[in-house]
Amino acid sequence: MPTTEELLASLEQLRVLDTGLNVFGAQTHQYQLLPTLTEADLALFERENHLSLPRAYRDFLLKAGNGGVGPGYGLKPLEAWHCDSFSQVTSVVTTKSGDRFEAGTGARAELARPSDPAKPYPFTEPWDAPRPDEVLPIPADSHPFDGCLYLADLGCGYGYLLVVTGEAAGQVWVDYTAGDGQVSQVAADFATWYQTWLEESLIDAAEKEAFNLLWFTPNDEPRPEVLQVMESVERLSAQYPDWNGQYYLRGVLKMYDHEVDPALENFARAMELSPQDMRPRVMLGRLYSLLNQDDNVLAVVEQALAQNVVDVPNISKLHWLRAGALLRRGQPAAALEAAAQARSEQFYVFANQIDYALLAIRVGQPARAEAALEEFIQQAHGDQPVKEFRREVYQVMVEACTAWNLPEVVAQYQSKL
Repeated sequence: MPTTEELLASLEQLRVLDTGLNVFGAQTHQYQLLPTLTEADLALFERENHLSLPRAYRDFLLKAGNGGVGPGYGLKPLEAWHCDSFSQVTSVVTTKSGDRFEAGTGARAELARPSDPAKPYPFTEPWDAPRPDEVLPIPADSHPFDGCLYLADLGCGYGYLLVVTGEAAGQVWVDYTAGDGQVSQVAADFATWYQTWLEESLIDAAEKEAFNLLWFTPNDEPRPEVLQVMESVERLSAQYPDWNGQYYLRGVLKMYDHEVDPALENFARAMELSPQDMRPRVMLGRLYSLLNQDDNVLAVVEQALAQNVVDVPNISKLHWLRAGALLRRGQPAAALEAAAQARSEQFYVFANQIDYALLAIRVGQPARAEAALEEFIQQAHGDQPVKEFRREVYQVMVEACTAWNLPEVVAQYQSKL
């Protein structure tokens, strides 16, 4: 079990790495911890609620903070939890023709009383939320969430629970019943649960950082804190040898560190093990693009699209890779058609529209650029007035054309502001 000091060291590493707040929940907790509690605070809570807090969680409250940064949208401050109902979710969709569809958990059994954290948690195995005519296999006077504190909110009705009383005391469980999933154990103790989140978040942040640099600014120097995450990848891959994602992540980090051959080897292994995963194919295509190996770029894109996978963001990137390769090969018309496919895959992504318009201008098709932008303005302005949204789009075009040193086009779009 990691110590609180070790958790705080890993947390600082994550805070330094994820400057863009890209990890899930980071924009909510902002990597901030709430003030710590004192021994007197904890003793009072335990006395008033007739329970003993698990050692790892208790130590975290004393040395790290009483809530804040953590899994999901962050750790909840310490308080007694008195759950009085199961999560129930109903979504209603009405089509343009007026047809109405409902989906969700359906009705749940009612609970006789709120949960009590002082009473023993009645489970040691995963369980499902009961329907109105079902009865859980627990003592009649028990509540399914007895003995639990609510640790963190995952959104959509999901959440993490810390068991404080009963046979499973100290364990962390997750409640997925709002999506018709189970309530099940995810960690033997609080510190292990928190450390697992830290490692997974470090890998997630490093992958996003590396991807953004390699896709948008490949000439920038790699950050050492990103490369340090390879230690976590190696540790987790040793712990979970069947984890196929390790090869994609290794490939990205090796590519980020300008190690071409190891990157190629890892992307090849990733595609072999997970042929439906478009991410290694996108990054392999990008690697060949940076190496000016356009025949290989086109081959990667063709093979990827042949998988017929529904993955809109990555399919769009594959079309952009094709457009770039065709443009470098002196096939501007074909490049523009590939860009049009990328644009249509993610029509409402602002950057796609700007990139398509820029490419159309660069290949001598300014009318297509203007028509595409106007189509986007008319369909994507939402509640924003069209005139205001048009000005916003054209302002971005002015900035983009200035960056590409296209003074005549800059003047044209400035006149439209």
